[in-house]
Amino acid sequence: MDNELRSRIDELEQKVSFLMQKRITQVDVVPGIVKPRHLVSNSGATQGELFYSDDKGNFTNLGIGEEGEFLETSGGVPAWGTPIGYTLDASADSFSPADATTYYFGANDGVWTTGGNTRVYIPRGGVIKRAVVFIHNDGTLGSNETSTMSIRVNDATDYTISSSITTNSANQVFSNIGLSIDVSALTYFEIKWVTPTWATNPTFLYATATIYIE
Repeated sequence: MDNELRSRIDELEQKVSFLMQKRITQVDVVPGIVKPRHLVSNSGATQGELFYSDDKGNFTNLGIGEEGEFLETSGGVPAWGTPIGYTLDASADSFSPADATTYYFGANDGVWTTGGNTRVYIPRGGVIKRAVVFIHNDGTLGSNETSTMSIRVNDATDYTISSSITTNSANQVFSNIGLSIDVSALTYFEIKWVTPTWATNPTFLYATATIYIE
């Protein structure tokens, strides 16, 4: 066997050995693009990592993101982004609540004693994360009995904002920043308030609620 043939055989053996290791190749890498033939097993990557090529044609990795993050492009390369949330409001114009009564308010400033009449529709699905309620008393202050206000979804399921609602001050704020309510597009909600039996009933109340969705 001459030297040229021996050298050729050695070269082929080295290539076969390399391919058998199933490593990621960087041949003909286009910046920002990972080709299917580059995605091979036993690459040494950590579970959930993403590989992409940089502006020099070299592979680099993007570690797995946090739960709830989404993949976006920043500076021509992949990056993890934080969802952009939005808010929706519900409101109730002036009313004087009765004892032990369930009220609903939402889109039209009115107050109803049956659900489904004042719907606030959700335009984009997501997760309701927070809710803030503001109550203004423009008349007689109520006594200090507590009550419960909730987000009512599709006139079927209640999610408590606060069970400590009171009307004994002119202006009060109640909130829940620990919500996690999955909602789809065109789900609707209303704010449900179950009043207590007051010693002194409040009069001329205004209420607004803001929910935050991601």
